[in-house]
Amino acid sequence: MPTLAARLYRLQQLDTDLDARRAQRDALRWDLQADPAVERAQEQWQQADAAWQQAERALRRAEDDIRRLRDKLRREETRLYSGEVTNPKELQALQMEVQSLRRRLDTLEDQALALLMAAEEAEAARRAAQQTLAQAQAAWERRRAAGQETLARLEDDIAALQSRRDAVWQTLPPDAQALYQRLRARRGGVAVAGVREGSCLACGATLSTAVVQQVRTSPDLVHCPTCGRILYALD
Repeated sequence: MPTLAARLYRLQQLDTDLDARRAQRDALRWDLQADPAVERAQEQWQQADAAWQQAERALRRAEDDIRRLRDKLRREETRLYSGEVTNPKELQALQMEVQSLRRRLDTLEDQALALLMAAEEAEAARRAAQQTLAQAQAAWERRRAAGQETLARLEDDIAALQSRRDAVWQTLPPDAQALYQRLRARRGGVAVAGVREGSCLACGATLSTAVVQQVRTSPDLVHCPTCGRILYALD
């Protein structure tokens, strides 16, 4: 069986890999909840749709006003040319009313034309926003599908790593398990550090020749004098 330090180092490697995979998994789960591009496109479409509806309402109101004014103008013109009004003053007043109605009708028709153009522009903007939203949603669905595949692979990796970790963990005596957990909690998840070329690879401290020799030959666990981590010789 490998030495205790070797098993602890292997456990550390597995935990480091597990931490990385779990972080990737959690970040991916968060990313898969929603897509900012879709949310922006949705908001833009809602704004464009609201603008289009407002333009349509304004156009319909103008068309209703024109319809009512035309009906009134038609009635007044019928009275004017029917011969039923014979009083000169009343006839003159009726002529002036007809002229005023025609002028108002011309003004309303000009306004309605402008409103029609505005409604058409709003509709075009709405269609463009709807197309942008559809494209964003399609792209999101593709990314989400790919993300779900990646997530499934990460879950498989995590399960496999966890199984290997459990196997190593079961070979450790209880005191070594407790020590490892304490150091992991106090040293940012890294309880065991490799030693290469006389240095602790976790904190970068240069180790004395005696400490390096102990790491290589002692059956007992040796700790870094600087960071306190368990040391394991890599060379």
